[in-house]
Amino acid sequence: MSCSDDNDDVNPPALSFAQSVYTLSADASLVVELQASAAATQNTSVSFTISGTAREGIDYTISAKEFNLKAGETKAQIVITPKDNYTPDMQIQLELNAVGGFELGKVKITTITVETKR
Repeated sequence: MSCSDDNDDVNPPALSFAQSVYTLSADASLVVELQASAAATQNTSVSFTISGTAREGIDYTISAKEFNLKAGETKAQIVITPKDNYTPDMQIQLELNAVGGFELGKVKITTITVETKR
């Protein structure tokens, strides 16, 4: 028989992308959403790493380099806007970075396929 504190079994809220896969249209901006499994208790900045074959500033622009999750909220967004994408088969990959008070959820990486202009 062991003694344990009931709070030992409580996991911190989890952060995940809303989707594991997105498509950036050649002609319209894309909203990428971060979701928390419970409301933030304070304003929280959640950074992410950007990789992939598409080049920021050349193939697309991004509204922010981190999500700003406000106290009391469970969702935050960034916007990715396409530029003149004439190169086929490009992708953007975003990976959430760890942040205090949260754990990373099931969808910590999202892949964004960039459509080619015709």
